[in-house]
Amino acid sequence: MLCYTYTIRAANLRINSQPAKALDVFLQGTEAASTDKKSLYYNAGNASFLLADYAKAQEYFSLSLAADSSWAPSYLNRANTLVYLGKFREAIDDYGSYLALAPDSVQASEIRRMIGVLNDELAFQEREALRKAEEAERIKKEEERLQAERERIAAEKARLEAEKAAAEAERRKKLLEEVSAALQAGSSTNVSAGTEGVLDYEYEEAELQ
Repeated sequence: MLCYTYTIRAANLRINSQPAKALDVFLQGTEAASTDKKSLYYNAGNASFLLADYAKAQEYFSLSLAADSSWAPSYLNRANTLVYLGKFREAIDDYGSYLALAPDSVQASEIRRMIGVLNDELAFQEREALRKAEEAERIKKEEERLQAERERIAAEKARLEAEKAAAEAERRKKLLEEVSAALQAGSSTNVSAGTEGVLDYEYEEAELQ
Protein backbone atom coordinates (compact mmCIF):
# COMPACT_ATOMS: atom_id res chain seq x y z
CA MET A 1 0.00 0.00 0.00
CA LEU A 2 2.85 2.38 0.82
CA CYS A 3 4.40 1.61 -2.55
CA TYR A 4 1.17 2.41 -4.37
CA THR A 5 0.70 5.62 -2.37
CA TYR A 6 4.21 6.64 -3.43
CA THR A 7 3.29 5.92 -7.06
CA ILE A 8 0.22 8.16 -6.81
CA ARG A 9 2.28 10.93 -5.25
CA ALA A 10 4.80 10.59 -8.08
CA ALA A 11 1.92 10.82 -10.56
CA ASN A 12 0.79 14.04 -8.88
CA LEU A 13 4.26 15.45 -9.45
CA ARG A 14 4.23 14.36 -13.11
CA ILE A 15 0.67 15.49 -13.90
CA ASN A 16 1.81 18.66 -15.73
CA SER A 17 4.73 17.09 -17.60
CA GLN A 18 3.27 13.65 -18.32
CA PRO A 19 -0.52 13.92 -17.91
CA ALA A 20 -1.28 10.75 -19.88
CA LYS A 21 0.92 8.56 -17.68
CA ALA A 22 -0.38 10.27 -14.54
CA LEU A 23 -3.96 9.64 -15.70
CA ASP A 24 -3.30 5.90 -16.02
CA VAL A 25 -1.95 5.79 -12.45
CA PHE A 26 -4.94 7.68 -11.04
CA LEU A 27 -7.44 5.45 -12.80
CA GLN A 28 -5.64 2.33 -11.63
CA GLY A 29 -5.83 3.74 -8.11
CA THR A 30 -9.63 4.04 -8.33
CA GLU A 31 -9.78 0.26 -8.82
CA ALA A 32 -7.78 -0.48 -5.67
CA ALA A 33 -9.50 -0.99 -2.34
CA SER A 34 -9.35 1.64 0.42
CA THR A 35 -8.07 4.45 -1.80
CA ASP A 36 -9.23 8.05 -1.72
CA LYS A 37 -11.61 7.93 -4.68
CA LYS A 38 -12.56 11.60 -4.55
CA SER A 39 -8.90 12.68 -4.84
CA LEU A 40 -8.03 10.09 -7.46
CA TYR A 41 -10.94 11.01 -9.71
CA TYR A 42 -10.24 14.69 -9.06
CA ASN A 43 -6.64 14.26 -10.25
CA ALA A 44 -7.81 12.10 -13.16
CA GLY A 45 -10.04 15.01 -14.12
CA ASN A 46 -7.11 17.42 -13.91
CA ALA A 47 -4.96 15.14 -16.10
CA SER A 48 -7.76 14.82 -18.67
CA PHE A 49 -8.19 18.59 -18.66
CA LEU A 50 -4.49 19.02 -19.44
CA LEU A 51 -4.94 16.54 -22.29
CA ALA A 52 -7.83 18.71 -23.56
CA ASP A 53 -10.22 15.79 -23.12
CA TYR A 54 -12.87 17.96 -21.51
CA ALA A 55 -15.68 15.42 -21.73
CA LYS A 56 -13.61 12.91 -19.75
CA ALA A 57 -12.51 15.62 -17.33
CA GLN A 58 -16.16 16.43 -16.61
CA GLU A 59 -16.87 12.73 -16.09
CA TYR A 60 -14.00 12.27 -13.60
CA PHE A 61 -14.84 15.42 -11.63
CA SER A 62 -18.42 14.17 -11.42
CA LEU A 63 -17.18 10.79 -10.11
CA SER A 64 -15.09 12.65 -7.54
CA LEU A 65 -18.22 14.47 -6.36
CA ALA A 66 -20.16 11.21 -6.35
CA ALA A 67 -17.57 9.93 -3.87
CA ASP A 68 -17.82 13.12 -1.79
CA SER A 69 -20.38 15.77 -2.72
CA SER A 70 -18.79 18.31 -0.36
CA TRP A 71 -15.39 18.21 -2.11
CA ALA A 72 -15.18 21.86 -3.21
CA PRO A 73 -12.17 21.61 -5.59
CA SER A 74 -14.06 19.22 -7.87
CA TYR A 75 -16.90 21.74 -8.22
CA LEU A 76 -14.43 24.46 -9.17
CA ASN A 77 -12.52 22.38 -11.71
CA ARG A 78 -15.67 20.87 -13.17
CA ALA A 79 -17.02 24.40 -13.59
CA ASN A 80 -13.85 25.39 -15.45
CA THR A 81 -14.25 22.31 -17.64
CA LEU A 82 -17.89 23.09 -18.37
CA VAL A 83 -16.87 26.54 -19.61
CA TYR A 84 -14.62 24.88 -22.20
CA LEU A 85 -17.53 22.64 -23.18
CA GLY A 86 -19.78 25.66 -23.62
CA LYS A 87 -22.14 24.54 -20.86
CA PHE A 88 -22.37 27.93 -19.23
CA ARG A 89 -25.49 27.42 -17.10
CA GLU A 90 -24.06 24.26 -15.55
CA ALA A 91 -20.75 26.03 -14.99
CA ILE A 92 -22.51 28.85 -13.13
CA ASP A 93 -24.22 26.28 -10.89
CA ASP A 94 -20.88 24.62 -10.09
CA TYR A 95 -19.19 27.94 -9.38
CA GLY A 96 -22.06 28.73 -7.02
CA SER A 97 -21.65 25.38 -5.26
CA TYR A 98 -17.93 26.01 -4.88
CA LEU A 99 -18.49 29.45 -3.33
CA ALA A 100 -21.08 28.00 -0.97
CA LEU A 101 -18.51 25.41 0.23
CA ALA A 102 -15.50 27.74 0.16
CA PRO A 103 -16.79 31.31 0.69
CA ASP A 104 -13.37 32.52 1.87
CA SER A 105 -11.50 31.20 -1.17
CA VAL A 106 -8.80 33.51 -2.48
CA GLN A 107 -10.39 32.98 -5.91
CA ALA A 108 -13.85 34.04 -4.75
CA SER A 109 -13.76 37.50 -6.39
CA GLU A 110 -12.49 36.09 -9.70
CA ILE A 111 -15.14 33.37 -9.61
CA ARG A 112 -17.88 35.94 -9.04
CA ARG A 113 -16.52 37.94 -11.95
CA MET A 114 -16.56 34.79 -14.09
CA ILE A 115 -20.18 34.15 -13.09
CA GLY A 116 -21.03 37.70 -14.21
CA VAL A 117 -19.25 37.18 -17.53
CA LEU A 118 -21.07 33.91 -18.11
CA ASN A 119 -24.44 35.47 -17.29
CA ASP A 120 -23.69 38.25 -19.77
CA GLU A 121 -22.72 35.67 -22.37
CA LEU A 122 -25.93 33.71 -21.79
CA ALA A 123 -27.97 36.91 -22.11
CA PHE A 124 -26.15 37.71 -25.35
CA GLN A 125 -26.78 34.18 -26.68
CA GLU A 126 -30.47 34.49 -25.85
CA ARG A 127 -30.70 37.84 -27.64
CA GLU A 128 -28.78 36.43 -30.59
CA ALA A 129 -31.01 33.36 -30.74
CA LEU A 130 -34.09 35.61 -30.68
CA ARG A 131 -32.62 37.83 -33.39
CA LYS A 132 -31.84 34.83 -35.59
CA ALA A 133 -35.32 33.39 -35.02
CA GLU A 134 -36.92 36.71 -36.00
CA GLU A 135 -34.64 36.97 -39.02
CA ALA A 136 -35.52 33.42 -40.07
CA GLU A 137 -39.21 34.25 -39.70
CA ARG A 138 -38.82 37.38 -41.83
CA ILE A 139 -36.95 35.42 -44.49
CA LYS A 140 -39.62 32.72 -44.42
CA LYS A 141 -42.41 35.27 -44.86
CA GLU A 142 -40.51 37.00 -47.67
CA GLU A 143 -39.96 33.67 -49.43
CA GLU A 144 -43.67 32.91 -49.05
CA ARG A 145 -44.54 36.36 -50.45
CA LEU A 146 -42.18 35.89 -53.40
CA GLN A 147 -43.59 32.42 -54.05
CA ALA A 148 -47.14 33.79 -53.96
CA GLU A 149 -46.09 36.55 -56.37
CA ARG A 150 -44.49 34.00 -58.71
CA GLU A 151 -47.66 31.93 -58.61
CA ARG A 152 -49.80 35.04 -59.26
CA ILE A 153 -47.63 35.99 -62.25
CA ALA A 154 -47.78 32.43 -63.59
CA ALA A 155 -51.57 32.35 -63.17
CA GLU A 156 -51.90 35.76 -64.89
CA LYS A 157 -49.69 34.59 -67.75
CA ALA A 158 -51.75 31.42 -68.11
CA ARG A 159 -54.96 33.48 -68.10
CA LEU A 160 -53.67 35.85 -70.78
CA GLU A 161 -52.48 32.96 -72.93
CA ALA A 162 -55.87 31.26 -72.54
CA GLU A 163 -57.66 34.48 -73.52
CA LYS A 164 -55.32 34.91 -76.49
CA ALA A 165 -55.93 31.33 -77.57
CA ALA A 166 -59.71 31.78 -77.18
CA ALA A 167 -59.60 35.03 -79.17
CA GLU A 168 -57.57 33.37 -81.92
CA ALA A 169 -60.01 30.47 -82.03
CA GLU A 170 -62.93 32.91 -82.25
CA ARG A 171 -61.19 34.85 -85.05
CA ARG A 172 -60.59 31.69 -87.04
CA LYS A 173 -64.18 30.59 -86.46
CA LYS A 174 -65.54 33.90 -87.75
CA LEU A 175 -63.20 33.78 -90.74
CA LEU A 176 -64.47 30.31 -91.62
CA GLU A 177 -68.07 31.47 -91.21
CA GLU A 178 -67.47 34.49 -93.45
CA VAL A 179 -65.78 32.41 -96.16
CA SER A 180 -68.52 29.82 -95.93
CA ALA A 181 -71.23 32.51 -96.17
CA ALA A 182 -69.53 34.08 -99.17
CA LEU A 183 -69.27 30.76 -100.97
CA GLN A 184 -72.90 30.00 -100.22
CA ALA A 185 -74.03 33.36 -101.58
CA GLY A 186 -72.06 32.84 -104.79
CA SER A 187 -73.55 29.40 -105.28
CA SER A 188 -77.13 30.73 -104.97
CA THR A 189 -76.49 33.37 -107.68
CA ASN A 190 -75.17 30.80 -110.14
CA VAL A 191 -78.23 28.54 -109.89
CA SER A 192 -80.88 31.33 -110.34
CA ALA A 193 -83.16 30.50 -113.38
CA GLY A 194 -83.27 32.60 -116.66
CA THR A 195 -85.24 32.36 -119.87
CA GLU A 196 -82.47 30.82 -121.84
CA GLY A 197 -82.99 27.25 -122.91
CA VAL A 198 -86.72 27.11 -122.03
CA LEU A 199 -88.81 25.34 -124.68
CA ASP A 200 -91.99 27.12 -125.79
CA TYR A 201 -94.81 24.81 -126.46
CA GLU A 202 -97.86 25.97 -128.44
CA TYR A 203 -101.10 24.05 -128.42
CA GLU A 204 -104.59 24.51 -129.56
CA GLU A 205 -107.55 23.61 -127.51
CA ALA A 206 -109.40 20.79 -129.02
CA GLU A 207 -112.94 21.60 -129.87
CA LEU A 208 -115.37 19.27 -128.32
CA GLN A 209 -117.62 17.46 -130.70
